Amino acid sequence: MKGTKIKDSIMTISQTAKKLGVRTYEYLYDRVSGRYNMPSLAQLIKEDSSGYVSVI
Repeated sequence: MKGTKIKDSIMTISQTAKKLGVRTYEYLYDRVSGRYNMPSLAQLIKEDSSGYVSVI
């Protein structure tokens, strides 16, 4: 069951990133490495809904 939940989570992140024009691998690497140079997907969604999107 854990593998299924992980796969579902990764797929959701991947699909959201794609919709926002973010490269999934780069985003995941940024988060896993602890660098946090990129804005979170939540922040990008907020910016997208307000009509302003950061250039990544």
